[in-house]
Parts: sequence; structure tokens; C-alpha cells
Amino acid sequence: MEVRDHAANEARNIKEGVKIYAIKGNPEHSSHAIGSNVTSMKLADDLVPPQKNILVGTVGSGDTIDHTIKKTMKQLSTEVRDIFKTDPSTGKIIIVKDNENKPVPIPKEDFSLTSLTSGTSIIKAVTENLKSQEQKLLEAAQVWFSEGFLGNGKFHGDFHSGNIMTTNEDATFIDFGNLYEFKKDYAKDKDGNVITEPVQVKDKDGKVIGTEQKPKVIFDERIEMLRLILGCVLRNGGAFVNGFKNLLSQDGKKVFQGIEDKAEAIVNSIMAKGDIAHDVATRLQCILSELQKLGMEVPPQIYCFVQSMNRLQNTIDEMNNTIMLGKLLVDTVQNGDISGNKEPPVRDELDVMGKFTDYFRSGEGRKIVHVNEHYFDDDADLADKDKAHIKNFFLENGMPKYLIELNAKYLNRSDYNPGGPYFEKVLNRINTAHDPLKEATELFQKYLIDILPPDHETAVDRKKMVNKWTDDYNRAKEKKDETECQRVLAKGC
Repeated sequence: MEVRDHAANEARNIKEGVKIYAIKGNPEHSSHAIGSNVTSMKLADDLVPPQKNILVGTVGSGDTIDHTIKKTMKQLSTEVRDIFKTDPSTGKIIIVKDNENKPVPIPKEDFSLTSLTSGTSIIKAVTENLKSQEQKLLEAAQVWFSEGFLGNGKFHGDFHSGNIMTTNEDATFIDFGNLYEFKKDYAKDKDGNVITEPVQVKDKDGKVIGTEQKPKVIFDERIEMLRLILGCVLRNGGAFVNGFKNLLSQDGKKVFQGIEDKAEAIVNSIMAKGDIAHDVATRLQCILSELQKLGMEVPPQIYCFVQSMNRLQNTIDEMNNTIMLGKLLVDTVQNGDISGNKEPPVRDELDVMGKFTDYFRSGEGRKIVHVNEHYFDDDADLADKDKAHIKNFFLENGMPKYLIELNAKYLNRSDYNPGGPYFEKVLNRINTAHDPLKEATELFQKYLIDILPPDHETAVDRKKMVNKWTDDYNRAKEKKDETECQRVLAKGC
């Protein structure tokens, strides 16, 4: 029976949520000016009526904010995992403060050429996407606050990053297990009838167009809730305490009288902590939690509203930090000195990819890649003819200019053909080793497999090649066929 009641209650809440938050496509809605992209999940009771343990609704497209943040962090970490150090327990990029107290990621000793040259465009894309989702969240937050305080006083009672879905076009409220309403008390005559009073009616432009009779309000929880918020903003403990007392029942006020001095001391102590404006929601929730410990009953609608405010602030902080991290990574890769002004490491003469890496760590290399990325950006603010001209300039025989420069600096393809200088160096290193097969496989692993992500298609293929190569060599070794051993090694080279 409990489950059935819960399902029926949430079904009612979803329907009420549609009235409050289904604003998109409804220009007559009172919050359309601030939330034209906000909507709400809908109950699909025409298909499946609410039952004992089933409740079906439609939520539209998109993803929840908490999942979007996690996905963005994972993408950022993946793109730079071969450039910057990450926390082994969380996978997050490690950020420290430099000598000027600025946040910086910690570079690895070596990093992948692929991550450095192509990673920034992906980082930019996922960061811009998160910015777009944040704007939709802020729009939903404005509506949530406005409808709660300026509308009919009803609000989603569990507004956090897992209960709001966003796309680049809209934000959708979901999961209406809790829907609360700030209470009002109305004036009544001696017979218990609600007294009404004339109230001005205005059009959408604010012009008075008449009057209508409305119930006379003598107490509104929203007013007292605003006292709590303003008390925390202004660090005014007295205003907070007065607003809190007004929210209590008669029994609650009696309990508060016995602990008022202690309660005021706690309120004033918490008021003195934190940032004057940024930590308002945190101070609110801390004070209410401490008052509960003293035996005070906080109305659930008040506590849930404050809790949602705090969660919302934490989510926005997390999104801003992630966006700042994306910008920091791009700036560090494109403009910062990743190598920390160190001399390039001494490379093995066979480490061609290491030489590529050193080149791209240099100012010259970063500049070439940055210029190339900018001009190949399809979103660049350039006319089509200018884009075509730039692409023709940077592409010669289908190859970007920076790769042509790199070829001229390090790559003479004939050097790597069988019989070429590089080929002979590799073969000589293997043949003079104490264990030729071990030397060959280690060189192959270090310079051709480890430079790629483990699940990379090419890395998998190369591992298969090494395994076949090893099997062929071992069979030749068992037959004591040194000529075949040399042939296998030369083929591997």
C-alpha cells in the first residue's frame, strides 16, 4: 500500500510539475521571459496508468547534469592522459599551484605526439558543450527560484544535478518524488470565512489593467524564507533568527525559547565563516542542521529548498571548475612551457617518436600546430573562399604544412626502408645484443606499442605481429636454423 501511495503521489507531482515548469513552447507562461527553454517530464498515464510499482513518464532527450560533468571530466582526462599526470585513484588530472599561485597541471616526463597535436580541438569541443549545458541549468535554476518565490509557491523539492536533464536546446525537470509548497495563512472573519481584498491586475508589460479580489494573506513562508537568505547574505544573525522563529509552530516557538541564547551563538558563529556571498547556501544548510541537533524541527519544505540551493551551488561550482580546467589545459598545451624550461631529454638514436615529441614541445612546434589547428577549424569565422585558400596553402600533396616541415626535419623515408641507415641501426642493435629476441621485442614494445593507448586498433595489431614474430623466431631457434633466425629478425625490422 505504501508503494502504491508513493507512486500515486509522484504521479500527482509530475502533473503539477508540468503546470509549473513546462514553459518551452508556452509564451503565455508567467516565467517564459526567463525560462523559454525550460520544460518538465510528463506522465505517460495514457499508456501505462500508475500502478503499485510502475510509473512511466517521458523525459525527452539529453543527459542529466551529473552524468554530463562526469563524462566531460573523463574526456578531458583521456585526451591529456599522456601529457599530464593523473590521480591513480580517481583518474582526474592533478592540478597544483605554481610560484605565482596559479593553477597548473603537472606534465609527465614524456607525452604522446597524438595527444598534443589533436587533443586541444577535442578539449575545446567538450568544454564548449559543458558551457552550453551550464547555461541551460542556470535558466532552469532561475525558473525554479522564481516560481517558488514569485509564482504560486510550489517547487521541485529535490532539485540537484541528477534531476535535471539538458541538451543544447532545453532543460527538463525530472523525478518528482518531492514537490513542496510554501505555506500561507489567510485572514478570516468571525465565521471562519477567508477575507478578500482588492489587488491590482497588470498586463505582461506591467501596466495596471484593473483589480480583482484575492484572499488577504497574513503570513507567507516565502517572506520568512527570504529573511533567512538575506540574513546569510548580510551576515545578520538577528534577521535570520527572527525569520526562523516566525517559521515555527507554536510548540516549536516554545522549544526555541529554551535554547535561544545557544541558537543565536551558533547562528552568529556560522555567519562569520565563508565567503560573504558565495557561501550563502552552505551557511543556510549548516545553521539549519545545527539547530536540528538542538532539537528544533525544521519544516521539510524549508529544509529541502535550502538543501536544493546548496546542491545547485555545488553543481555550478563543479561545472565552472571543469570549464576552467579545459581552458587551462588548452592554454598550457598551446601557449605554456610544458617542458618546464628543461633541456630536451637525451634520446636513444632509435627513438624517432621521442624526437617528434621534443619538436612539438618546443615553442616552434606548438606554434605550427596551433596555427594549423586554427585554420582547419570548420567553425572559424572565415568566409568559404578564405577557408579554401588557407587549406590550399597548408595542404601540399594532401599533407598539412607542419607535417611537411617535420618530414624535412626528421623524416627521410629512404632511411627507414630495408637496407637504409635506420634499418641497419636497428638490426645491428638486435644482433649485438646478448638476447636478440628480447632486445627486438623490447624495442618494438617501447617505440611502436607503448606510444599508443592499449586499446588502440594499431596497438592491438602490432601486439599480434610481435606474438607471431616471437613464435617464428622460437621455432627457428629450436631447429637451430640461424639463417632463419636472422631472416625473421630482419623481417621484423
